[in-house]
Amino acid sequence: MRRKVSHYSAVHDDHTYCAGILQTVESEAFRVSEQSHFYHDMLKLTQLSGQLIDGAESRVVSLARDYELVLQRRVDNRLRFLTILSAVLMPLSLISGIYGMNFNDMPAMGKPLGYLVVIGAMLGTAALTGGYLWRKGWFD
Repeated sequence: MRRKVSHYSAVHDDHTYCAGILQTVESEAFRVSEQSHFYHDMLKLTQLSGQLIDGAESRVVSLARDYELVLQRRVDNRLRFLTILSAVLMPLSLISGIYGMNFNDMPAMGKPLGYLVVIGAMLGTAALTGGYLWRKGWFD
Protein backbone atom coordinates (compact mmCIF):
# COMPACT_ATOMS: atom_id res chain seq x y z
CA MET A 1 0.00 0.00 0.00
CA ARG A 2 2.91 2.30 0.75
CA ARG A 3 4.31 1.68 -2.72
CA LYS A 4 0.99 2.50 -4.37
CA VAL A 5 0.59 5.76 -2.46
CA SER A 6 4.15 6.81 -3.27
CA HIS A 7 3.54 5.90 -6.93
CA TYR A 8 0.38 8.04 -6.97
CA SER A 9 2.32 10.85 -5.35
CA ALA A 10 5.01 10.66 -8.06
CA VAL A 11 2.41 10.59 -10.84
CA HIS A 12 0.64 13.53 -9.22
CA ASP A 13 3.88 15.52 -9.09
CA ASP A 14 4.50 14.81 -12.76
CA HIS A 15 0.99 15.89 -13.72
CA THR A 16 1.27 19.08 -11.69
CA TYR A 17 4.59 19.90 -13.31
CA CYS A 18 3.19 19.28 -16.81
CA ALA A 19 0.10 21.38 -16.12
CA GLY A 20 2.25 24.25 -14.85
CA ILE A 21 4.51 24.08 -17.91
CA LEU A 22 1.58 23.88 -20.33
CA GLN A 23 0.16 27.02 -18.81
CA THR A 24 3.27 28.97 -19.83
CA VAL A 25 3.55 27.66 -23.40
CA GLU A 26 2.10 29.86 -26.12
CA SER A 27 2.30 29.12 -29.85
CA GLU A 28 0.09 29.27 -32.91
CA ALA A 29 -0.73 25.58 -32.66
CA PHE A 30 -1.32 25.65 -28.93
CA ARG A 31 -3.05 28.75 -27.55
CA VAL A 32 -3.11 28.79 -23.77
CA SER A 33 -4.60 32.24 -23.38
CA GLU A 34 -7.92 30.98 -24.71
CA GLN A 35 -8.06 28.19 -22.17
CA SER A 36 -6.47 29.78 -19.14
CA HIS A 37 -9.58 29.19 -17.02
CA PHE A 38 -9.30 25.46 -17.83
CA TYR A 39 -5.68 25.34 -16.65
CA HIS A 40 -6.49 27.37 -13.57
CA ASP A 41 -9.28 24.92 -12.61
CA MET A 42 -7.01 22.00 -13.41
CA LEU A 43 -4.30 23.32 -11.10
CA LYS A 44 -6.86 23.79 -8.29
CA LEU A 45 -8.01 20.20 -8.73
CA THR A 46 -4.41 19.06 -8.80
CA GLN A 47 -3.78 20.81 -5.48
CA LEU A 48 -6.84 19.11 -3.97
CA SER A 49 -5.75 15.70 -5.25
CA GLY A 50 -2.29 16.39 -3.82
CA GLN A 51 -3.85 17.05 -0.43
CA LEU A 52 -5.83 13.78 -0.68
CA ILE A 53 -2.69 11.86 -1.57
CA ASP A 54 -0.79 13.46 1.33
CA GLY A 55 -3.61 12.51 3.69
CA ALA A 56 -3.61 8.94 2.39
CA GLU A 57 0.15 8.79 2.79
CA SER A 58 -0.04 9.95 6.40
CA ARG A 59 -2.78 7.38 7.11
CA VAL A 60 -0.70 4.60 5.59
CA VAL A 61 2.30 5.65 7.70
CA SER A 62 0.08 5.72 10.80
CA LEU A 63 -1.29 2.24 10.02
CA ALA A 64 2.21 0.88 9.47
CA ARG A 65 3.33 2.35 12.80
CA ASP A 66 0.30 0.86 14.59
CA TYR A 67 0.96 -2.54 13.01
CA GLU A 68 4.59 -2.42 14.15
CA LEU A 69 3.40 -1.57 17.68
CA VAL A 70 1.07 -4.58 17.67
CA LEU A 71 3.91 -6.83 16.56
CA GLN A 72 6.19 -5.35 19.23
CA ARG A 73 3.56 -6.04 21.90
CA ARG A 74 3.35 -9.66 20.77
CA VAL A 75 7.10 -10.02 21.00
CA ASP A 76 7.10 -8.32 24.42
CA ASN A 77 4.43 -10.71 25.69
CA ARG A 78 6.39 -13.72 24.46
CA LEU A 79 9.56 -12.46 26.08
CA ARG A 80 7.68 -11.81 29.31
CA PHE A 81 6.36 -15.38 29.28
CA LEU A 82 9.84 -16.79 28.66
CA THR A 83 11.26 -14.64 31.46
CA ILE A 84 8.62 -15.89 33.87
CA LEU A 85 9.22 -19.46 32.80
CA SER A 86 12.96 -19.17 33.30
CA ALA A 87 12.51 -17.45 36.68
CA VAL A 88 10.27 -20.28 37.88
CA LEU A 89 12.41 -23.11 36.50
CA MET A 90 15.85 -21.77 37.47
CA PRO A 91 15.68 -22.76 41.17
CA LEU A 92 14.33 -26.17 40.15
CA SER A 93 17.24 -26.69 37.80
CA LEU A 94 19.67 -25.71 40.54
CA ILE A 95 18.18 -28.13 43.06
CA SER A 96 18.01 -31.01 40.56
CA GLY A 97 21.57 -30.27 39.44
CA ILE A 98 22.87 -30.39 42.99
CA TYR A 99 20.98 -33.56 43.89
CA GLY A 100 21.97 -35.15 40.58
CA MET A 101 25.59 -35.31 41.72
CA ASN A 102 26.88 -38.64 42.97
CA PHE A 103 27.54 -37.86 46.63
CA ASN A 104 26.49 -39.90 49.61
CA ASP A 105 26.66 -37.00 52.08
CA MET A 106 23.79 -34.96 50.59
CA PRO A 107 21.02 -33.96 53.00
CA ALA A 108 18.00 -36.26 52.92
CA MET A 109 19.78 -38.89 50.76
CA GLY A 110 19.69 -41.69 53.31
CA LYS A 111 16.23 -40.89 54.63
CA PRO A 112 13.20 -42.88 53.44
CA LEU A 113 11.20 -39.72 52.63
CA GLY A 114 14.22 -37.74 51.41
CA TYR A 115 13.18 -37.93 47.75
CA LEU A 116 9.71 -36.61 48.54
CA VAL A 117 11.16 -33.83 50.68
CA VAL A 118 13.39 -32.65 47.82
CA ILE A 119 10.51 -32.83 45.31
CA GLY A 120 8.32 -30.92 47.78
CA ALA A 121 11.02 -28.27 48.21
CA MET A 122 11.27 -27.92 44.43
CA LEU A 123 7.49 -27.58 44.01
CA GLY A 124 7.33 -25.16 46.94
CA THR A 125 10.07 -23.02 45.42
CA ALA A 126 8.25 -22.98 42.06
CA ALA A 127 4.95 -22.09 43.76
CA LEU A 128 6.52 -19.29 45.81
CA THR A 129 8.29 -17.83 42.78
CA GLY A 130 5.12 -18.04 40.66
CA GLY A 131 3.05 -16.46 43.45
CA TYR A 132 5.50 -13.63 43.88
CA LEU A 133 5.50 -12.91 40.15
CA TRP A 134 1.69 -13.11 40.11
CA ARG A 135 1.40 -10.51 42.89
CA LYS A 136 3.86 -8.21 41.12
CA GLY A 137 1.65 -8.28 38.00
CA TRP A 138 3.91 -10.14 35.61
CA PHE A 139 1.05 -12.26 34.30
CA ASP A 140 -1.11 -9.31 33.21
